[in-house]
Amino acid sequence: TLKQIVETCLMQLQGNQDMVLYGHDIEGVHQMRIAIRRLRVALKIFSQILDRESTETIISDLAWINSLLGNARDLDVFITQTLPPILAQMPNQPSLALLAKQARQAKKSAYLDLQKALASQRYQHLLLSMGDWLENKHQQNQKTKQPTIREIAQLLLAKRFDQLKKSGGKLDQASAEKRHRTRIAAKKLRYLAEFFASLYPGKKTKLYMKSLSQVQEQLGNINDISVTSSLLDKLINEKPSRELMAAKHIIDGWNAHCLMNYVSEIETTWKVLLKQKPFW
Repeated sequence: TLKQIVETCLMQLQGNQDMVLYGHDIEGVHQMRIAIRRLRVALKIFSQILDRESTETIISDLAWINSLLGNARDLDVFITQTLPPILAQMPNQPSLALLAKQARQAKKSAYLDLQKALASQRYQHLLLSMGDWLENKHQQNQKTKQPTIREIAQLLLAKRFDQLKKSGGKLDQASAEKRHRTRIAAKKLRYLAEFFASLYPGKKTKLYMKSLSQVQEQLGNINDISVTSSLLDKLINEKPSRELMAAKHIIDGWNAHCLMNYVSEIETTWKVLLKQKPFW
């Protein structure tokens, strides 16, 4: 099963490479990043049955390429999702136009760094190592009887669900750090649930996945505001000016309003999730 999961993630990763290398659709970076995240979650989830020595380099290289994908994705989101509604409300604001230009230049640089990495020997070695690892080294030699896939699924899902419950609760009043931990826990549970969903076909699974996705999405919207703040600091520090600082103040005010709306909704969505009986 781990082999099937990793193979699916690798297909998603490699299936979007050309879009990043030669295309102009930002979905390529997004899908590659999801594939890397799912791979990292899978390796962590199954760490107890993995040969640690053969996976350490792979995990390190996945973190490396994920960082580059993250830089490009953050700028994609900022340019295509964060800025447009603000620009629509203030179309004649020169400071916002200057910031948008700065962001596009930063995106071009981030994509060049990413494309260089995807063409590098290190990345090609990562793909080859993953293939060899899947076939030969991924599992430790074990003489004891192994649990069934369904037993593994129930154990892992229950563990991740407990972690999510402990991290969540009163999210409308929680600190940014607590909401971030809850988002990560929700993301890991969602990926794990997606891995094993085919073992539990039925309406209950679909409804649970929908509620879990809504929690993760809303927490993701809140997290995007934090990412935007960090991104603005980085963009402005590269070429500091009064105009860029003015643009930052405008976006900070916009995001503060959005944050109030997101926070007011999250606790309701969280309670809906907890009321549902886990499908496993």
